[in-house]
Amino acid sequence: RYMGEIQQCYERSLIDNPNISGRIEYEWEISSKGAVQWAKVKKSETAGADGLNNCVTGVFKKMKFPVAKNGQNTIPNIGFPFG
Repeated sequence: RYMGEIQQCYERSLIDNPNISGRIEYEWEISSKGAVQWAKVKKSETAGADGLNNCVTGVFKKMKFPVAKNGQNTIPNIGFPFG
């Protein structure tokens, strides 16, 4: 659902840094109510990607998830290959 926004983050980053490429892994916490508490870069192979990372973590922070049936927070992660 949010992949288009993440792709736009990458495309905008190419304006400032046309050589930006590499894999970046993100981690975020989903509260038991389904709101994203925080998002951050867990691991990056990409130099000069601060703008890209700020944009992508912003996308994560506005995501909404279903309420957790077990009442627990969840900390997932995902990696994206850019370039």
